[in-house]
Amino acid sequence: MKTIFTSILLCFGITLFAQTDWEEKASLPGLSRHHPVTFTLNGEGYVVAGVAPPFVLLNDVQKYDPSTDTWTTLPSFPGPARGFAYGAAHNGKAYMGFGLGPGNQRLNDLWEYDPNTGQWTELTSCGCTGRRHPAFVITSNGKLYVGLGDDASGNTRDWWEYDIATDTWEQQDNLPGKARHHPYYFAIGTDAYAGFGHGNGIFNDFYKFNSLDGEWTELNDFPGEERVAGAQFDYGGYGYIISGEGVDHQNLDEGEFYRYSPDNDTWYEQEPHPGAGRWASGAFVIDDVIYHVAGEDENSNILRDVWAYDLNKTVFVAGEDEVNSNTASLFPNPADDFLDITSTANFKVRMLSLDGKLIMEANTTSESLRLDLSSTIPGIYFVEIEGADGITVREKIVKS
Repeated sequence: MKTIFTSILLCFGITLFAQTDWEEKASLPGLSRHHPVTFTLNGEGYVVAGVAPPFVLLNDVQKYDPSTDTWTTLPSFPGPARGFAYGAAHNGKAYMGFGLGPGNQRLNDLWEYDPNTGQWTELTSCGCTGRRHPAFVITSNGKLYVGLGDDASGNTRDWWEYDIATDTWEQQDNLPGKARHHPYYFAIGTDAYAGFGHGNGIFNDFYKFNSLDGEWTELNDFPGEERVAGAQFDYGGYGYIISGEGVDHQNLDEGEFYRYSPDNDTWYEQEPHPGAGRWASGAFVIDDVIYHVAGEDENSNILRDVWAYDLNKTVFVAGEDEVNSNTASLFPNPADDFLDITSTANFKVRMLSLDGKLIMEANTTSESLRLDLSSTIPGIYFVEIEGADGITVREKIVKS
């Protein structure tokens, strides 16, 4: 629900970031495109299908290796070529479907990709109508949600759940807001989030769907301009939206980039990508780095360039003064049984898994704190240190 307290945070909280640059990477091979399907598997990024100029539906598969900044063209996707489709990864496999196929057919199919075998498998199709640019999101408990988008009759607001384990679909309650297409969306833990988009107008409302109880919650409206047709991803317990078009249905003046925190239902502005906003771009994340891919620029040029940005370079501030990201230190890293943290007095610590699950939290009135990691499973984690001044620093650690 909306609260006065959170609304005040949204209106007056200011996020500043360390001065850093986006870095251009090797361009996507083949044709330029908008509406690429993007996901990450085994530390590599994938771009599948999309729409090339003047209006060519694609079915190619491109794989990006960040260690060499190179692309590899893989065997084509065996299903219908398509645009206005989406995909996501879960437990080492990718899922993709829907969109616009040959003959202007709106699709309701679903496919699974196994990177270890290179094989695509067609799964059970949704019982819903075929549609272009829906929300397409997978929660941590293996539930894939598809909804919204536009079918042959117009904009929709229905919401469907696919259970990956049983290959079955079930309709859920509709989105409480208006029907729309091209929303922004992501998952954080077992919750799916969706909002914004274009229906009878362009929107800035936002909603959460709890996959455990099937309930929708209306969240605070996005504090910036209404928007549609950008890219999105979730990482480290946060949701992110980037680029798109504004309330006038024209490309945003800047490549706006925001992080959403579920803890306080608050949006924080990040460093924008170079140039103006893009329509229908894609994004994937590898080892804390976002790769922003393709789309259409403000001059109607269809692109295939790739820009990267390290999410760890950003400092999230709920105050007015710019700060150095070096406000806290963690030692040792990698850590074994203990992790020592120093910061300004009166700080809080949260330790999260890479999918955003809270592992532990603690606070102290002194300038140092020791976390006991002896019972923590070895792996990679995020540690967030929030000072009394509202500054939050996020670091990645390895538990050996």
